[in-house]
Amino acid sequence: MPNFAGLDDERLNSLVDDFHAREILHVTFGSVLNHPDFREPFFETLRGNEEAYYGMVEAHFSRHFSPFGEIRKAGN
Repeated sequence: MPNFAGLDDERLNSLVDDFHAREILHVTFGSVLNHPDFREPFFETLRGNEEAYYGMVEAHFSRHFSPFGEIRKAGN
């Protein structure tokens, strides 16, 4: 994994498409949500960027569910 402190915003944002970076997020997510230094800033950021958050969630799920739609279309 790269040193996150040295990454520009574009490269940092692209890490969500990296399998290994996503795995790190998955296994540390609970500890971030419960850590007193991170919990409130994390949720403040989500609340302050609600539309962007929902757009990202929709794009994420669409990417995962779209193959099932293709299977359904092929099977009619």
